[in-house]
Amino acid sequence: MLLTETDKDTAVPIADSLRSIIERTKFFPDDSRLTISVGISSFPIDGVDPAALTEAADRALYSAKAAGRNCVQAV
Repeated sequence: MLLTETDKDTAVPIADSLRSIIERTKFFPDDSRLTISVGISSFPIDGVDPAALTEAADRALYSAKAAGRNCVQAV
């Protein structure tokens, strides 16, 4: 997801809200749930081109997964 004109301090709670909504939403008839992990990077602090921003967000995503999944991490 791209959030234009949004810094990390604002993006983290937005991403966490999305994570929480997905966690609470019933998608399947057997009551199993989905969870997501989110990695956040910010222009220009974490990169000035799409590849660098994607790489930074990917690092943050793997950090979120290593922290136990179903969480949000910023670079």
